[in-house]
Amino acid sequence: YRPLPSRRALLAALGLAACVLVSLWPPDAAAQKRGGKLVYALGGDPYSPAPYVFGGLPGMSINGAQYNSLLHINSEGKLVPELAEGYEIVDPTTYVFTLHQGVTFHDGDMLDADEVVFGLKFYMSKESGATRGALLREMLATLEKVDDLTVRLMLKSPNASIWQILALRDVPVISKQWVEAGHDYRRE
Repeated sequence: YRPLPSRRALLAALGLAACVLVSLWPPDAAAQKRGGKLVYALGGDPYSPAPYVFGGLPGMSINGAQYNSLLHINSEGKLVPELAEGYEIVDPTTYVFTLHQGVTFHDGDMLDADEVVFGLKFYMSKESGATRGALLREMLATLEKVDDLTVRLMLKSPNASIWQILALRDVPVISKQWVEAGHDYRRE
């Protein structure tokens, strides 16, 4: 037979647990500070630091922390908008994406339809070395800016895998001005 802890000991333990939980709670947004250094541990090395090259699970983890795509697959496995605020399926081969307003890149550049069109066209170019560039080239008939926050994609034929591709971490939208300024997205 082992006696139960006293009421005082139980209350002390609950108080200590509450203090630990409160100390682990993240500070509010106003108290957070920008900048600094992030140390991130991975279970392996990515095959490539380039955002357009599949770098295995470590690479996808790094890309997910640095870049965003039009769409995202959430923790429940559902496809949701990310840089896109929403989308419309006009017909089986035409998709219109409306972008979030006020999104900025790390260099201060604003996200707009020109950036998305540039990013996807660059992704499909042989210069990018993108893992799925040829696949996207085979699928897309046209990619165009409708207005500052709207992009239209037209497929050559209906293909449901376009949704998965636009949500992958190795199909991010990158800053047009940053690339055109001569930065090497594979190393910086």
